[in-house]
Order: sequence, then C-alpha cells, then structure tokens
Amino acid sequence: MQNTTYTLLYMNKISDFYDRVQNCAKNKKTTVEAVYKGAGLTHSSYYGPKRSKKKTVGKLPRADEVVKIAEILETTVEFLVTGKKQSNMNIEEKKHIYHFLDNLEKTIKEEKKNFK
Repeated sequence: MQNTTYTLLYMNKISDFYDRVQNCAKNKKTTVEAVYKGAGLTHSSYYGPKRSKKKTVGKLPRADEVVKIAEILETTVEFLVTGKKQSNMNIEEKKHIYHFLDNLEKTIKEEKKNFK
C-alpha cells in the first residue's frame, strides 16, 4: 500500500510540475516544446504522466534539467517543483527537495520494472 501511495504522490507531483511548466510557457508566449528544446532536452521523453492500460508512464526531469527549464521560463526551480513563488526555505530544506525528487525518480523506475 505504501508504494501505491508513494506512486500516486509521485504522479501528482509530475502532473503539477508539467502544469506549471505549461502555464509558464503560455505566459511567455512560447510552447513547452520550445522550452525543452532550448534546455537541450527531448520533449517527448518528459511529457509528463500518461496512462496506459497496465501502467503509468512519466517522469520528472533531473534537477539540473529543471534548473535549465526554470532559467528559460524566468522562474525558480522551487516554483516549478512546489508551486511556491517566494523562497522562505533554507538551504537544508532545498536540499531535501532535490533529494526527494531523486528518490521519486528511482522509485518510479523500480515500479516500472515490476509492471513488466
């Protein structure tokens, strides 16, 4: 049950992340594809959560890739990841977010293996 809850949390985070990227891109009068291309990323590999009959597919970009996306969108990594506009977090809290994202990515990879 814990893995299922963790996966649902992860998928919500992915969905929220992509919604914020889309909204920021729209506000800048550009497309998500253009943002990803500018960051040197393949848009199709990071398009967010997609559901098929047997599994959920989608992943968050790596932390360094999120930094590039945030720079292009002229926003913060914190906003893209958490939705918070102003940072009141200290460095330890920010490290915790990066660590959390890395763990989420590892967990989803493991769970994808279990669906095969």
